[in-house]
Amino acid sequence: GSSINRSRANDPEPVPYEASNAHYRSSSPTASYDSLKLQVAHAANTGQVLKQADINDFYILHPNEQPYLARFPSGLDTYYNLTSAGTSPYSSKTHYMIVKGNLWGHPDAGRIAHELLCRLIRRLGFLPSPMDVAFYIMPRPPPHAPATLCLIVDDIVVGSDEAHAEYIMNEIAKHYETKGTHPVSDICNINITRLPDGYAMDQTEYTHRLLRRHGYDVLPASTTPLES
Repeated sequence: GSSINRSRANDPEPVPYEASNAHYRSSSPTASYDSLKLQVAHAANTGQVLKQADINDFYILHPNEQPYLARFPSGLDTYYNLTSAGTSPYSSKTHYMIVKGNLWGHPDAGRIAHELLCRLIRRLGFLPSPMDVAFYIMPRPPPHAPATLCLIVDDIVVGSDEAHAEYIMNEIAKHYETKGTHPVSDICNINITRLPDGYAMDQTEYTHRLLRRHGYDVLPASTTPLES
């Protein structure tokens, strides 16, 4: 299977996959914070909804040293069928992956996941932004505003009208197992809240979580000369 085997001491360490884009080297396609802000602002200005879905088993995390059998994670079954490794069409009943290490750390994991998602997203009509390979735009005829899509690790955020956003998420769910579609809420410790006249973004809950983690939540509050 597509996994790392470091059980033999003489095996060389895997060489990290080098690409011109940092998204590959991070092993996950991730839109920038500026792209997410642009998507939220566009949705607020055009009255669009923002829908979110989380892909299951985007990578396999396996901390143990002993190999074990597992089903193919989302997307790699398609990769199996597209390569010469596939001697017969993939089936969850007959094919298993022998996991010998942490697939997250595989040098090609990010590239494979990104390329497969790109193919699907392009087939749906989205075009990648020239400023961010994980931020996509779909031109739509008037009176519809362009739709947007952000990839943030294994989260997908789609901005469009209600019916179109649901359609896009349903098409993605035909190829990737997800935890279901829901209005965008929390993504990478950023809270996104829909208001009557738009959206609000904040990191209040993340800040409180950091304060609790380090014991500052039990300290008395103090005034400050700075205006909020």
